Parts: sequence; structure tokens; C-alpha cells
Amino acid sequence: MDSQAPDGQVLDGQVPDGLVPVGEPRVGHTSAVTALTVLPSDTGGTVLSGDATGRIRQWPVRWPAGGSPAEGTVLRGHTGAVTALCTSGEPGARVLVSAGDDGTVRSWDLTGEPSLPAPAPGHDGAIRGLGRLTSGGRDIAVSAGADSTVRFWRADGGGPAEDLPPIALPAGPAALDCSPEARLLVTGTTTGAVLLHSADDGTLLAREVGHRSGVTAVTCLMIGGTPCAVVAHQDGLAQVWDLREKKPVGTLSGHRAAIASVSFFGSAPVPAVVTAGYDRTVRLWDMATCSEYGQLTGHPEAVTAVACTVLGTVPTAVTACADGSVRLYELENHGQSGELAGHAEFVTSVACAGVDGVPTAVTTCRDGTVRLWNLTSGRQAEELLFPDPVHRTLWLPGDRLLVGYGMDVAVFQASGLHDTDIDADED
Repeated sequence: MDSQAPDGQVLDGQVPDGLVPVGEPRVGHTSAVTALTVLPSDTGGTVLSGDATGRIRQWPVRWPAGGSPAEGTVLRGHTGAVTALCTSGEPGARVLVSAGDDGTVRSWDLTGEPSLPAPAPGHDGAIRGLGRLTSGGRDIAVSAGADSTVRFWRADGGGPAEDLPPIALPAGPAALDCSPEARLLVTGTTTGAVLLHSADDGTLLAREVGHRSGVTAVTCLMIGGTPCAVVAHQDGLAQVWDLREKKPVGTLSGHRAAIASVSFFGSAPVPAVVTAGYDRTVRLWDMATCSEYGQLTGHPEAVTAVACTVLGTVPTAVTACADGSVRLYELENHGQSGELAGHAEFVTSVACAGVDGVPTAVTTCRDGTVRLWNLTSGRQAEELLFPDPVHRTLWLPGDRLLVGYGMDVAVFQASGLHDTDIDADED
């Protein structure tokens, strides 16, 4: 394994019965090593290490017997500590992506002579919401940050969408979602304002400030052939918006505390909506009448997230609590059908998708962990660890996962996630 060192050294290690250093330390960094990744190759590969000064260094994993560890190229560009590194690309087309405390995400071409890359400006505050849209035939990821901006990113992880400039908001965003049918970006702010921007060019088309309670969640859906949005608020109310008329047309009333999350299930023309709240309840709503028709009970703490999926033929809700527990409920009979054990702290979001044909959930936590679950077996398929609290995740087309952590946004490829589970089942 690779180990991070506060004295600016980088070690190779193995863990048979404990940490055993292999070889002499690689000396070169003059401040704490804050990020590591490995670029494998047939000859042993390269370690890429970032430090608190913003420099990234390349080191060969193996060197000639009796020789000293040789430092490779130093990549300079970040003006703050390097906080995350990852590599992508096939052999012969290697790319390093780095994130730093200077608020930038940078891409480095490792195939030729290194040069200072143009920074990809990121958020200057925590990620509060994620969404996706299509523009010019491309998948675009959208993020809202506590710095009161909405930014657009290429969903292939290639950096900002150059033709879609950031949008400045009048107040800090709390949540967002995109309606592909209405071609709208729906953003709710901490002051309660709801803003509708064009998904094509970012133009502000409508702003509603009638409800003075801060927005906590936004979900877009189709109701009776009409593009709509459910906008939840801190006072426990949720407004139903007609996105064609660009105004609220209904209210969901029942929660006695803030609504944390909104999801929906069922086929057209009228799906059912599920809301999760800090009053420890999950409520089901008939959207034809905007009336409550059931609850999912048994949550010991505030319910912080909910997402709906189908297991076999059974509509299922995945709920998360402030105590770290994650539960599965059958939405037809409202009964609990399972529990996913792993998180020990506040779970911040849940999202569901089919990965390689397997129903999959991803849960995020304030402790910086992201866990991916096989919902058929109930087993954890993967755990990712981030340097900052993870606020939101979103599934993108092609089994890609968008993660908002700290002030950064990252894209991961999840194809092949369940291969180990399949192999274990066959054994």
C-alpha cells in the first residue's frame, strides 16, 4: 500500500502482519504529503504524490537495485495544498486530474513534456446540489455550491462545459434538479427563493420568493403529462410547481419539521411522491390530489435521505437516518424489508440506479465515505473514501457516478462494480 507522511516522505509498504516499509523513503517534498495515486505500467508504474505547497511529484515504483529513489518531473500549478489525485486514460493516453485548496481542478497530460495546465475553476464553497442535463447532444453535470454559484461540467470528467458559463445566484443554493422535458434548471435557495433557468443558455426565466422558508430539496418529475417540480422547505411544507406555467400549483402538508429529501415512484401518468423529514417520518403522497396516503415507520432519528427503485417487480424505498442506518421498505405494503449496515454517522444522500443490470444504491456520509450496495444481495459492493464530507451523489448515463465532496466534483466509472459479487455467488 502507499502511505501518506507528514514529514514530506513517500514510502512503499506491504501489510502482511503490520506496516512494513519496502525500500528507502522518497525524499523531495518539503511539506506534508496530502494526496497519492498510482499510475500502473508493465515496468512497475509511477507514484504521483501531491503536497501542501501545491506541487505534484512523479516517482518510479521500482528503481535499480542499490540505487537511490529517483524523483521524476515536478508538476507546478496549484497555489494551495493538493487535496485529491486520480488518473484516467488508456496506456499511451494518460491523464492526471488534481484538485487543490486553491479552488481549482487541473488536468495534466502525462504522455509528453509537462506544462502548466489551465485551471478549471471550481466552487469556493461546499457542494449543495447536483443535477444533469443534455446540451448540444452532450451529457452535462450541474453543481450548486455554497459560494452562490451554479457550474456546468462535462459528464465525462473532462472539466467545465466551456459554452455554459457559471450562474451567479442571489443567495446560497440549497438544492437543484433539472427537468429535461421543460428544459429548465430548478434551484432553491437558503432564503426560500425558487429560480428557473434555461437549461440551454442559463438565462433566468422566473424567480419566486413568496415562500420565506429555506429550500431543502428539489425533485423534477412528470405529472399527468406536465413537467413539474416538488420543492421542499425547512418548515415541513413542499410546493408542487407547474414548470410550464412557472408557478406553484399545490402544497404537500404533513411534516412537522424540515423535509430533507424527495423521491418518486410509479409509472405515468401520475407517480407517487415520497418525502423524508427531520420529524422521523417518511410520507407517501398521491399527486393527483396532493394528499398523504401512507407512512414508512420505524426510523429512530431524523430521516435524511430517500430514493426509490424497483427490486424485481417490487417498488422499494431506500431511506437513510442521521444515526447512519439505511433501511429498505416495500412501497406497496409500507413494510420494512431489509437494512444496509455500514455507516456510523449522518448519511447525507441516497441515489439508486441499475449498474450492469444489478439494482444498486449509493449512500454518502459526513465522514467522507461513499458506499455502493448490491440491493439484490444486500451486500456492500464498494467503499470510497474522500478527504471531505460528501454531500451529494448522482448517477449519470453509462454507469457513471457523480460525487460532490467538499468544494469538488468528481466522476467515477462504476461498470464492473458487481463482478466480485457475481464470482462469489458462483462459488
